[in-house]
Amino acid sequence: MRQFLDAGENPPRGVIITYYLKEAPEGEVTLKVCDSQGQLINTFTSTVPENQSGDVDQEPRLPAVSGINRFVWDMRYPDARKVAGDKTTEEITTGPTAPPGDYRLSLSVDGTEQTREFQIVKDPRVVASQADFDSQFDLHISIRDKLSETHDSINKLRNIRRQVEEWEQRAESHSSAEAVASAAIPLKEKLAAIENELVQVEHKGARDRLNLPVKLSRKMAEIVAVVASADFAPPKQAGEVFQDVSTSIEVQLKLLEDVVENDVFRFVSLVEELGIPAIIPSAAPPAES
Repeated sequence: MRQFLDAGENPPRGVIITYYLKEAPEGEVTLKVCDSQGQLINTFTSTVPENQSGDVDQEPRLPAVSGINRFVWDMRYPDARKVAGDKTTEEITTGPTAPPGDYRLSLSVDGTEQTREFQIVKDPRVVASQADFDSQFDLHISIRDKLSETHDSINKLRNIRRQVEEWEQRAESHSSAEAVASAAIPLKEKLAAIENELVQVEHKGARDRLNLPVKLSRKMAEIVAVVASADFAPPKQAGEVFQDVSTSIEVQLKLLEDVVENDVFRFVSLVEELGIPAIIPSAAPPAES
């Protein structure tokens, strides 16, 4: 980022939260942001989760030092859940901005909690009404939730396929190898057909975004570019496209549900019937992950 020595610095963009700690706390500091109805928007802490991997975006951490501390909430709701390691969806999950209104903060330090209320107000230069902001937020949060549901289903699908492939590998040195492979092939084909409708699996680099067709997950996410483009109610067409893409996604999610209830159930029953050991000693080199 370019810096100018002769230029000033703009104030932080968001809600500035300042708090004083007489001494550094022994435990975790937690900040909860809620709407006027008490519904939780997001939680921030002073510690990093132990199970956080490199694919997971790091949430901003609360400072927790002796003296004055300052934290800036960017006024955004949490992002949509992601597809682990997928390059076509990692940049399209941004959560909506909180609309003007009343909100509540709860700061917990070593068992002591303090609560404060505050308001988010619109830019006085903006002519949009509260109804406009609410309409924009409602559609954006609906898009985010549908993306989360879609990405959860993609992750579920890939986990199922991984486990099917693991059982195929276990059965390679077993007398039932052919039976397992014969059952796995149509199951994986059905999973692949659903996956190919939900997400672009052939994406390898930036140019592929031009060369390959856009799939349902990306189509859903791109509606945000219209919905959040200005401080106004979204156009009617944005809602219509959302409904259309949502319907197409629901078709695929229903197909996945049917595969899980029927095909996966039959595959699991076959594996149990064949009595394939969970661990089969083999001298073959392990498969690369």
